[in-house]
Amino acid sequence: PEIERRESRERDGKGAEVMEGQKNSPFRVVTFNILAPCYKQLRRNVMEASYRDTWERRHKQTISLLRQVNATVIGLQEYWFKDSFRNLYESKHGLGDRYEFHGLKRPSHKEDGVAIFIDKQKLLVSDTISIEYGYRGKRVALVVVCEEREGD
Repeated sequence: PEIERRESRERDGKGAEVMEGQKNSPFRVVTFNILAPCYKQLRRNVMEASYRDTWERRHKQTISLLRQVNATVIGLQEYWFKDSFRNLYESKHGLGDRYEFHGLKRPSHKEDGVAIFIDKQKLLVSDTISIEYGYRGKRVALVVVCEEREGD
């Protein structure tokens, strides 16, 4: 049966918010604050970033969860811009096999920012807009403009 457009928001069986469009496949958007390892305290003055095995295990579980949700768009806050962390998420073993990455690091000495992963099979990115705001530009936002791929 054809899916009707619904004004109310629904949740799928995994608790993710789902917006259903006019097509047969749902358009799912997931946002998540992943708590960058450079900010997660394990104990007083001891940050998770110092223990790669610990943060890698936690984020592999996060990636597994994100893959299960089967979202069209994934938005992540506190995305750490350290190379080894980025590789975990952006490689084909992370989310890179299915999603196109777009990210914006906070300015200055901040190590984190935002990341948006777009399903490459469903959406085509036509533009991105980077925004810095807040006190001395310590906050960022990233707008990713997409259109549906033909044939979907």
